[in-house]
Amino acid sequence: MIDWQLSRYCSPVLDLVYFIFTCTDSETRLQHYENCIQIYHKALSTFLERLGGDASRQFPLSALHNQLKKYGKFGVCTAIIMTHMLCAENSDIPDIETITKNMENIGKNDTLYVTSDKYKIRMSSAIRDAIRLGYL
Repeated sequence: MIDWQLSRYCSPVLDLVYFIFTCTDSETRLQHYENCIQIYHKALSTFLERLGGDASRQFPLSALHNQLKKYGKFGVCTAIIMTHMLCAENSDIPDIETITKNMENIGKNDTLYVTSDKYKIRMSSAIRDAIRLGYL
């Protein structure tokens, strides 16, 4: 099965910053950020070369860093949305079936976006890291 819902023609950096800001915490970013960037670029370069390309010409490491600066804020924006869901307790997630049966109450009692302490910690560190990295 192939899921095409997020297929798009865009910079590969969008997927990278999405991962960095939604799937890692501040400690992980501090300790492993540069290594993750290097590993990502090496894997992308290998893939481009397998397709007959020349990564050193088509997407050198400097281009990756330039695009990280340009599109890094996308990672923070997606984290604002996704981190709510990642930090939510099962009891805080609304029952979609019940909501769809009672459409007039949508938005009135949404508990999915309760701002928990866990969310505040994750988002504040993501914003601080984005500033540190020059994305914001």
